[in-house]
Amino acid sequence: AEVVAASLDCLAEAAHALDEAEIRRVKAQMKVSLVTAFEQPAARVHQLSRQMQVYGRPLSFDEILARVDAVTVGDVRKTGAAMLRSAPAVAVIGAVGKVPGQAKIARALKGV
Repeated sequence: AEVVAASLDCLAEAAHALDEAEIRRVKAQMKVSLVTAFEQPAARVHQLSRQMQVYGRPLSFDEILARVDAVTVGDVRKTGAAMLRSAPAVAVIGAVGKVPGQAKIARALKGV
C-alpha cells in the first residue's frame, strides 16, 4: 500500500513539475542508451524488428535521433494524461490484501 501511494505521488509530481530541463536530460540519456544498444548485434536486431512492427520499415539512426529531439514537454504531458485516464493494471506479489484495489487506484489517478 505504501509503495502504491509513493508511486502515485511520483506520478503527480512528474505530471506537474516536468520542465524543459528534465526533457533535455532524458533526451540525452535516451541518445546514450541508443548508441550503446546499437553496439550490440542482438540489440540492433531487436530494435529493427520493433521498427518493422511499428513503422513497417527500419528507421535510420538519424531519424530516430530526430524523433527524440522533436519531443516536447507538451507531448510528454499529453501522453502522460492519456495514460493516466486509462484503467490501471495492478499486479501484486506478496500481501495482496494490503494493496488498494484497481478502482481505488483509478480514483487516485484521476486526481493526478
